[in-house]
This record gives sequence, structure tokens and C-alpha cells, in this order.
Amino acid sequence: MTTFDNRLQAELAKFRHDMEFEFKVRLRRDKLFALKIADRLGLTGDEALDYAKALAIADFRQCGDEPILEQVISDLEAKGEEVDTVGLKRDLEKLQAQAHQQMMQE
Repeated sequence: MTTFDNRLQAELAKFRHDMEFEFKVRLRRDKLFALKIADRLGLTGDEALDYAKALAIADFRQCGDEPILEQVISDLEAKGEEVDTVGLKRDLEKLQAQAHQQMMQE
């Protein structure tokens, strides 16, 4: 292999690692967010974990935060909870940082 090939392989490995890391951070963030919302909905234990899994599936169906936010807003409104969309988006941002920090410590 040439130096160029070695460098290319190293860059591809780094890119793959970074993408996998960010994927895991997003999953962690979504779980933290779902558990927070599950608490507001009065879900505990296995129900809360099932809710987190359902939100993770919603995230896989479409890209971006909108599917998760739509589902959460719908669930909160159905429960009679007041919904602050800006606050929910802020929570996602805070939990993104928290999830990133947790993953860095592992």
C-alpha cells in the first residue's frame, strides 16, 4: 500500500468511528428524553422503557428531531399536559450534550 492508501484507510476508519459514536450519542439522547417524557406521562419501569423504544423507532423512520417531537407532543396533549415546543427542543439540546458527555466517559 502506498502512503496515500494508508492515509485514506485511516481517514475512513476515523469517519466510521465518528459516525458510530454520534449514532450512539443520539440513541442515548433519545432514551434520556423519552424517559423524561415517560415520567411526565406517569410511566414507570418497563412501560417507560417501552416508551423509549417506541420513540427510538420513530427516530429511525424519519431523519431529524421532528418525528420524536411530534410523537411527544401528541402523547403529552393526549394526557392533558401543557406542551412547550420550544422547551422540548431545549431539552433535546441539553440532553444531547449530556449524552455526549456520558459516552465520552465510557
